[in-house]
Amino acid sequence: QAEWAEIDLDKAEWNIPAAKMKMREPHLVPLSNQAVAILTELKALTGSDEPVASFLSRQTEVGDMQQYIASFLDRWLPAMLNDHRSYVTVAIGCTGGQHRSVYLVEQLGTLFSANWPTRWRHREAANWHAVPEAPATP
Repeated sequence: QAEWAEIDLDKAEWNIPAAKMKMREPHLVPLSNQAVAILTELKALTGSDEPVASFLSRQTEVGDMQQYIASFLDRWLPAMLNDHRSYVTVAIGCTGGQHRSVYLVEQLGTLFSANWPTRWRHREAANWHAVPEAPATP
């Protein structure tokens, strides 16, 4: 499984670390112009984009994480409201801050906005293509 940190689009190379190789030797894979073009397009996508969201929606770990976070919030938000908390901050991060965390924030924000005033933002959005901030719900 390739990781963005292993791919150098400028040099058109995929440097597979020794730990991922059967013989425990690093392996350098030259990338064709077509592969670089496809990877360049893919790298610009975020968890808000349909192809990434569709992929993440099929990943068991992502679904489990979403369910665990939603269950936690379902359990504790009423108690926090009863304790006169004026807001709750939920932060979700991952290595790149562009795919899984964006997807989870969008999914959870949409889910909870049905019953709670909800606002979300993507801290790293300035580093990738424009994704509008979700409006605060009344």
